[in-house]
Amino acid sequence: MGLSRESPLKNVYRQLQATFAEVDGWQMPIDCGQAEKERKQIDAGSVLADWSHISKVIVLGNGAEEAIAVLHADAPKLNIGSTIAQKESVILRLTSDEYLILSLPGEEESILLKTQHPKVISYAVAGGFACMVLAGSERNKVWERSTAMDLITTKVGIGKVIQTSVHAVHCTIYRMAGSDLIICKRDQAHFLMEALMDVGHLVGLMPTGMNVVTVSFVEN
Repeated sequence: MGLSRESPLKNVYRQLQATFAEVDGWQMPIDCGQAEKERKQIDAGSVLADWSHISKVIVLGNGAEEAIAVLHADAPKLNIGSTIAQKESVILRLTSDEYLILSLPGEEESILLKTQHPKVISYAVAGGFACMVLAGSERNKVWERSTAMDLITTKVGIGKVIQTSVHAVHCTIYRMAGSDLIICKRDQAHFLMEALMDVGHLVGLMPTGMNVVTVSFVEN
């Protein structure tokens, strides 16, 4: 069975009257009809965008450090909860023997080939997981209303990966300088987005798309 090419958030964005475009076979929201206002909101408040189309590959097993070294020589040295990021990809160390690689859309096959190893299981999870990006100067106000974990930037540093519950949904969060990437299971994504928007609109959160928050795993 091939990977799903429909974002689990597509129906939410249809209700928001978003504009869609095809990206590597995915129908993705590019904005919610107010692109300029949505861009300004990154400085004035916060925005939530759908990145479910990015490549997501798990590398798991006793040979994970050897397999991941093919992608980056320093990756085996990462502490649990740490990352190595470049503009087009990021390696997240989740446990002692599990890594998550996030990359530009359509890179799954290439990553799987590079990380083949007799002691690991490597598999793509692009269709099974949703990915959202919470960006903006006031995004911590959304977090304060959404999770018991303290995600204030000074306490959870840039480049860290956290696994926690957000509105009772288990999430993996990768923190960047001006945004946070949120990954959850596909069947929980609709609920999670609506929950974030429900608490977030009170503190200036707006929905947006990938043209306003373009895919990059490091920020200037």
